[in-house]
Amino acid sequence: MSKTMKIILSVVGLFVALIAVSIGYLYFQFSPLMENAPPDYVVKNYIEEKYGFEIDIIETRTYGMGASPEFIVSPETDEDIRFNVIVDSSDHSVIEDDYSYALEADKEFQKLKTVIPVIEEMGFTGEEHPDIRLNYNYESISLILMDHEGINFKMFAPDGLDRYYALYQLIVESQADLDNIVIADESSPYSLDLFMEPLAAAKNKEEFLTILKTYHPLIVSHELVRQLQDEAAAIENERFYFGNQFAKEHGDDEDPWLHCIEVSETAECTSAHITITYQEGGFTSSNLYFAEDLETIFDFISTHVEPEIRVELLSLEADDLSGDSLEIGYEDRMKYENVNELIAFLLNK
Repeated sequence: MSKTMKIILSVVGLFVALIAVSIGYLYFQFSPLMENAPPDYVVKNYIEEKYGFEIDIIETRTYGMGASPEFIVSPETDEDIRFNVIVDSSDHSVIEDDYSYALEADKEFQKLKTVIPVIEEMGFTGEEHPDIRLNYNYESISLILMDHEGINFKMFAPDGLDRYYALYQLIVESQADLDNIVIADESSPYSLDLFMEPLAAAKNKEEFLTILKTYHPLIVSHELVRQLQDEAAAIENERFYFGNQFAKEHGDDEDPWLHCIEVSETAECTSAHITITYQEGGFTSSNLYFAEDLETIFDFISTHVEPEIRVELLSLEADDLSGDSLEIGYEDRMKYENVNELIAFLLNK
């Protein structure tokens, strides 16, 4: 056998040995955890001894190595009720369940069942499956719905208002005592929350919308952008435009260039954050148009936005997706009356 072949075989042998050692190490590390996974009968026996009924195990969830598994179970005789059982991974005699909270939620679910067919006809389904169910914890009961028609925050009123108001009225009529209704949209990162306690004060659809706006500044933001879009477009030039580049390139019309930070009880925006995209390489003292552009932007803010809405932050983002940006706070705008002095301050931060 040649010397070269001996070297190759030695390397291969070493590689195989390392794999074997790694597999052995992983086995001894993980096998105790696998052995400690509680079998189904532990959960079934626990429930039967504690509550006197048999269960079906719907799902088993684990949340990481060594974490106690969570069993989602349901009484064999009542599939409407689902509750959680957690078994300590290191001591199977330590078991917790939330059956009492599930019973409270089920009382409300039985009321809600009377209107579920109508809710489904309106284009709503459950969160993770078509069936509509209630979510609960030790302090609240909520309903999470998927809206397959989509939530249009940009044109929320009047486009979506009638439908959500009808949904709210339907649930109120069912007399199900819920804390919150969460409406999600698969195509959007935003959700709509109907907090039942504050909404109870609404006497009509207009008051319903006002309360919704106080909890969803995004609705107010889009309304303001629609009101200001002509004035904003009038001052845009080849160097800057309102909004961020990503939203413009990907047609993301859910991300308005003016974001309300705070909304009053009467649904008026009181403070905001404005985003503007500026030309690549424009954040320099050698840019002869920088001061002129800032003056134009500041004049727009003082004429059309402030003082009713205080612009807490003005973000200038580079249009090359480099991440370069300048953040101009309200206090800095007020402090430097001379724009060139403000630019010098910003560039030397």
